[in-house]
This record gives sequence, structure tokens and C-alpha cells, in this order.
Amino acid sequence: MRIVHKHTHIARLLDVDLLIHANSIVIAALIAVSLSQESCRWAFFPQCADTFFERANGHKVSISYAATPEFTKRFNEGPRIDMAILFTETMDRFVATTKISVGSRFDILQSGIGAVVRAGAPKPDISTVAALKDTLLGAKSIAFSQGPTGVYMATVMQRLGIADQSKPKTIFTDSGIGAVGKAVESGEAEIGIHGTYELLSVAGIDFVGPIPADLQKMMVYSAIIPAHAREPETAKLLAKFLSSEIAIPLIRQKGMESIAIPGRQTD
Repeated sequence: MRIVHKHTHIARLLDVDLLIHANSIVIAALIAVSLSQESCRWAFFPQCADTFFERANGHKVSISYAATPEFTKRFNEGPRIDMAILFTETMDRFVATTKISVGSRFDILQSGIGAVVRAGAPKPDISTVAALKDTLLGAKSIAFSQGPTGVYMATVMQRLGIADQSKPKTIFTDSGIGAVGKAVESGEAEIGIHGTYELLSVAGIDFVGPIPADLQKMMVYSAIIPAHAREPETAKLLAKFLSSEIAIPLIRQKGMESIAIPGRQTD
């Protein structure tokens, strides 16, 4: 059987993002990047898509980067998009503020919240709600992000009843990728709590573990296939590939989990 190679171009954006356009299939993966052009968070994507998806299905994938405003312009005015992946809440806003008509929608990836300390430092106990509370009270300094995870952790501190006590020693980093981890690595903060997928990309820190399940919040990413997609079945094939036996280990190395498709879907 003759395999026809289709060239697919993925452009990851600032803020929440990754865009894909091509000769025949156009796939946009908007993935939250928190105002950074660093590719560490989605390092598994080219390996999954370009290396393994190409071998299995004959679709060539390459990656480039652009800012969110440029992405929106390309999405509205450029070549047709066959799939988009984005942080679920941001996807809601994106669909509401663009002219795109959604053919189908489903959850595709997720990641929880974890804690880190400087490499070689003793790992504190965060295995239970009580243990996490004691650890945070005993820490000399704590780093959160100014982004959605940090906003959520502020509510956790309120639930634990330690918001006022912890306020003087809490550092809110910018929302750039790796900012919380870098604050811990530099010694600016003794412990950092943030999305696992970002923490695992930073050198010089040790991952303590996830926060307790009772306090956990999974960051879910959704995929949409526009109603006008030229290659909807191929786009869904790539989405399903991310939950394959080949892709799952690569994704887990980056602190994320695949969600089997079909997940939540809107027709």
C-alpha cells in the first residue's frame, strides 16, 4: 500500500497555545504556555506526533511558535484548522470569542498540582491534608504562581485556615513556564506548589509529590474539531494517538495524563 505523506505544521503560542497548519490537514493545538516561548512543557508532542504518528500514519509534523494574538488572527483568517487543544476554561472563552463553529469537543489531557523543594533538600510530608498544612506552616517561604494554579492555591490556603499566617512568606511568581520551580531552585522559596507538568521541566529541584487528593485540582485540556475541518477523521486519529501505549509514557514523563477519547463531546 502506498502511503502519502501529508505535511502538518504545529505552531505553539504564548499564553495557552500551539497551532498547526498544513497542505492537507490543519491541526491547531492551543496549549497554555503562560506567556513563554519555551517548549519544555510540550516536549512530548513532537516526539509523539512527528516521530510515532508519522511512522504509523504517514503524517509529517513540524513545530513553530507565535504569540496568541497572531494565533487568533491565523485561526480566523488563515488556512482551515482541523483540531485545536486548549486549557478547558480558556477553550470556553476562545470558542465564545471567535467565529469558529465546533463540530466536536472532548477532553484530551490533564495534569494535577504538586510540590517541589531544592535539589538535595529534605522532602517534607505532604501526603495528607494535615501534613501539608503543617509543612506549609513550617516552611520559611512558599512559592505560588500568579496564574490559575496560584489563584486556586490561595483558596486552598483559606480552606486550611492558614492564609493570614502564610501571607508574609508567600512569593507569587510571574506566570511564565518554570517560574515557581526556578524560585525554589534559586533558594528564593523553600517549597513551591504548582502544576506538575511545569515543575518537572525545571532542573535543580526535587519533586516531592502531588498534593492530597482532597485538595487536588486537575488541569484539563480540551480538543475541538471545527465543523469546517477538512480532515476531521485524521485530526481525531491524532487526538486518539495521544492516549495510545506509545504516547502515554512520553506524556507521563512531563507530568501529564492522557484522557481516552471519546471523552466529553459536543456535537
